[in-house]
Amino acid sequence: MQGGDGARSKVTIDLSELRVRLDQMTERIVSRLKDRSRFALNQAVYTPGAIEIAGRSGSSFLEFSIEGLEAYHASLGRFDYPDQHPVSGANLPSSPVRRVRSEAGIEPRSISIRDNLLSFYLSVLPALCRPGDEPQNYGETVYVDADLLQLLNERINVGRFVAEAKLRNDPTVGPARHDAALLSAALRDSKREEALIGVVRATAARYELDSDIVERIFRWIIEETLRVEVVYLQG
Repeated sequence: MQGGDGARSKVTIDLSELRVRLDQMTERIVSRLKDRSRFALNQAVYTPGAIEIAGRSGSSFLEFSIEGLEAYHASLGRFDYPDQHPVSGANLPSSPVRRVRSEAGIEPRSISIRDNLLSFYLSVLPALCRPGDEPQNYGETVYVDADLLQLLNERINVGRFVAEAKLRNDPTVGPARHDAALLSAALRDSKREEALIGVVRATAARYELDSDIVERIFRWIIEETLRVEVVYLQG
């Protein structure tokens, strides 16, 4: 694939199919948020060194869980695909499995959302979860955390494909690439964003979650996805 404003990949990117995928992930994220809300905050699992892990001085239980889950996914070849990105990416094993890989359809870009993702996630947990400490549930807590973070990370990084599709199909996007603010405005779809928030609030209510908290999470997802789209197109 050529860079700049030249010819792009001929691999088809169907924006409507991407939106179906995003809608499905919305349901999964809200469901996983409900899972996490069933446990107390369990602050100790996020505090480096608070829970002893043999051979891992200074690591939090959450970090250990993320790395373990990613290592398993990497062994299956998940991160060999262009729409899959690890949150941590630390010490990932190569996969012994030979899998057929499709063309990317997008340009490779090194875009890390790890710090933003973890910072936001930890900031919203006290609103999502009841206070308290349940040592017997530490393992279940960090498993749900790690799985949910991977899901959030995947959803946000789908923005790379959305940005590529918009670049190919929307004549206002290409000329705006030199200016982040103009590009952000060209990429934003306010009508779809508000429709998403309506769906999110209804889904949260169905899962008996606080709709305001879930809306806050998805408004952050929207902004972080838009940031990824801008970085991708300006890369």
